[in-house]
Amino acid sequence: WTVFQDSRGRQWLGTNGSGVTVWDNGIARTLTVANDPLSNIVRSVAEDREGRMWVGTLSGLYRSGVSGEGGFRRVASVRSSSVTALMLLPDGAMWAGTSDSGAYLLRGGTVHRFTRSNGLPDNAVRSAALQPDGSLWLGTDGGIAVVRAPVHSAHIAEPWERNAELAAGEVRDIMVGADSTVWIGTDARGLFRYRSGRLTRYSAEQGYDAAAVHDVQEDGLGFLWLSCNKGVFRVSAAELAEVAEGRASTASFRLFGTADGMGSSEANGGGQPAGFRMKNGTIWFPTMKGAAIIAPSSLPTNTIVPPVYLHAFTADGRTLTTEEGGVTVPAGTNRLTVSFSALSLLVPERVRFQYMLEGYDGGWTDGGSERTASYTNVPPGTYTFRVIGCNNDGLWNTEGASMTVTVRPFVYQTWAFILAVTVLAAGGAAGIYR
Repeated sequence: WTVFQDSRGRQWLGTNGSGVTVWDNGIARTLTVANDPLSNIVRSVAEDREGRMWVGTLSGLYRSGVSGEGGFRRVASVRSSSVTALMLLPDGAMWAGTSDSGAYLLRGGTVHRFTRSNGLPDNAVRSAALQPDGSLWLGTDGGIAVVRAPVHSAHIAEPWERNAELAAGEVRDIMVGADSTVWIGTDARGLFRYRSGRLTRYSAEQGYDAAAVHDVQEDGLGFLWLSCNKGVFRVSAAELAEVAEGRASTASFRLFGTADGMGSSEANGGGQPAGFRMKNGTIWFPTMKGAAIIAPSSLPTNTIVPPVYLHAFTADGRTLTTEEGGVTVPAGTNRLTVSFSALSLLVPERVRFQYMLEGYDGGWTDGGSERTASYTNVPPGTYTFRVIGCNNDGLWNTEGASMTVTVRPFVYQTWAFILAVTVLAAGGAAGIYR
């Protein structure tokens, strides 16, 4: 459900009913938050400047003693039964988001609450991020709310002026990058980038093959890591910038899942932090089967270019004979199907293809992992079918494989027939004139 690293280097893992598991130098210990079963469903963890651990649960907010271990007590001033997100502010105040009661700002003995009545788009608050200008952005189920600087004296929030463009509903994560670019993860609208007043969305059309983004992490190597229900995606921040600035239409999103060692490809979200970059550079994401740990600097790369092969051409289900000069398709064929493959044994299910029937298609078609291409009612003529493929790490064989395809015409579609009919028609017209 959540992951966090404290100032002593210990990893805290929130569980779905067993409290929190503390991982300390290879030794794991499980701490019960309280006797109430819902208090041991942990959605968020944070640490304050005194070393006390704060734990958000489905039974409210709890805080440990100064040792940071055990002895959790309920924070009565937070009245919600479900605390979904926690974040320590630079001045030592603790921010808490809830699933039904808005957001709380706790500083010393004072508590200030933000709800729809004083500016939140929705009372379900799932994420927060401090902006370079000192304002606090809150991710809610109705978009983003902005608490203007100085946050410590603010008493109202304002709906973000770009919420209509965001149209995101549930904002699951807001992350401010090292270069001050703001990355916004949503439950159903993919990823958003906000920089210099420009808001850019990344969905299937731009290469992101998922609806949700639970959490966004930078790896310090130029890549972003996005957790979702399909696994974890890696994408180059520079490629995303190219799309945002109109110099590219898509970016290369590389998906990691069970084939790469994850116990489950379904990552958890809906609370924060739902991912954490540890001090040693590893990135941890909670999943349905424990934490997925990624070492970005140690990932192996498949450098073998996959050979691409054409296997068969079929016309209305009948296999055609291929010859050195190509393949001939009978006149009147309704459906032409081409089958192909690429040899990559490391993760074969991640092999992807693009294909094109030159002279018919206007450009490359992204075939995904499908190993066939079909065409209907291709006009008579001579074409070239081309297919290229890439391996699991996106290394493309740009030469691929190709074959000349000749679609035969009916007799009445040939130029000789058309010319003969034209001559006869002209002769007949001349006779009638005389």
